[in-house]
Amino acid sequence: MKKYTLGLLVLLGCSEVETPAPVAREVNFSGIEVQDFQLGGPNSRVKAEDWKHIFERYAELEITNVASGQTYTLPFDPNDFQHPYNINLPEGEYTATTAQAGEGIIPNLPFTAEESFTVGEERVNLTLNAETSYGLVTVQNEFLESAALVVEGERYELVRTLDRENYFFYVPGGTTAELQIIDHFDQDTVRRDLTIGTREHYHFFLFIPENGRVDGIELRMMSEKMRNDE
Repeated sequence: MKKYTLGLLVLLGCSEVETPAPVAREVNFSGIEVQDFQLGGPNSRVKAEDWKHIFERYAELEITNVASGQTYTLPFDPNDFQHPYNINLPEGEYTATTAQAGEGIIPNLPFTAEESFTVGEERVNLTLNAETSYGLVTVQNEFLESAALVVEGERYELVRTLDRENYFFYVPGGTTAELQIIDHFDQDTVRRDLTIGTREHYHFFLFIPENGRVDGIELRMMSEKMRNDE
């Protein structure tokens, strides 16, 4: 008698459970704010509308997810926040850093900035607070032939703003310099010794006395004008 063994093969299908992808949220990067510059003089402060800082045109915002270490890069122009820069990020904790390096006397402001933020259900509008070790020298473009800074025997001709209203340079804090101004009328040179402070703005203008140019043109700082007007 034959015996048959009935074998039952059961195939079990194994399927992986998919992990839902993290929800991505839009982050708006809407500006960089440099700590207020002090006007070169006691108890005087430059208002934000008095001077708009000038930066190099290209920078990168590096964004890092604190938990995973994943990094994202967002290119931007620090001079142009007419429209915010956008990036989609998974929900989580992040740090954002950016910087522009500089050396010596230059026509753009070096800075560093770092900020922490959280991406969640609410929209994120990110503005970075920036720091700098530079000061600023500006000269009003009136009655002026040329303006220059002399540092350790090296002469630096100040550059003119796009609106042609001022000449300027950013200078490392602690720099000792001589400001030399040549007036438009008699080509006379007016000089002023300076020690540039970090985050200090030295704004100069040529002043013609009430009796005209008989006593010569004076070079004044804005803080001196403010004290005289009080």
